[in-house]
Amino acid sequence: AARPPERTSTSGSSDPGAGARTSRPCCKLDLHTRRDANAEGRAWSMSGFNTRVFPQIATERLLLRDFTDDDAADILRFRGDHEVQQYNTEPMRDVSEARGLIRTMHAWFVTRQAIQWGITLRDENRVIGICGIHDLSRRHRRAFVGYDLTREYWGHGLASEAMRAVLSFSFERLDLNRLEAITVSENARSIRLLER
Repeated sequence: AARPPERTSTSGSSDPGAGARTSRPCCKLDLHTRRDANAEGRAWSMSGFNTRVFPQIATERLLLRDFTDDDAADILRFRGDHEVQQYNTEPMRDVSEARGLIRTMHAWFVTRQAIQWGITLRDENRVIGICGIHDLSRRHRRAFVGYDLTREYWGHGLASEAMRAVLSFSFERLDLNRLEAITVSENARSIRLLER
C-alpha cells in the first residue's frame, strides 16, 4: 500500500531510525503475518533473545554473524557506496563512522531494540552486507526488517537468502507475529526482494 509522501521512510535500511524526510512516496509491505491460532494472547517470548550470546544463523551459502571492529572497512565498502546508499542514509566517509555503527548495533542488541547480522559468505569471513530486525515491539510482537548488500553481490539471491533466514529466526526463536518493511517506491530492487 502506498503511503503519503510526507511520511518518513526507512528505505529498506538496516538502521533503526535511519529514515529521512522525503517527498517520494513510500511503499509499506507486510512481509509475513504468522497465522497461529494459539498465538493470540500469548506472552512475548524472550527465550530466543539471550543478549549474552549473539545468535549466528547459517544458510546454504551464508553465515549471519555478529560484528567485530575488524569489520569496519568491509562495512565502509558498501555503506560508503553512493549507489548502495541511494535510498538509505548518507554514505559513510571513513572507517571511524563504520566503527561507530558497529558500536551502535551492539548497543541495540544489548538493549533488545534490534538484531543486526553481518552477512558473510560461508567460506569467507568478510562482511558483504547487513540484515536484521529493528523497532521490536513486545506488546504487538512485531518488528521491521532491513538490509544492505555490497553492490558486486546484487542479483545472486543472497539478500533473499539472508532475509528468509531472518524471517525464520524471528518467527521461530523470537515468537514474533508480524514483520514489516518500508522502502521508497522508486527502489525497485528492494520492492522485488520484499515481494519474494
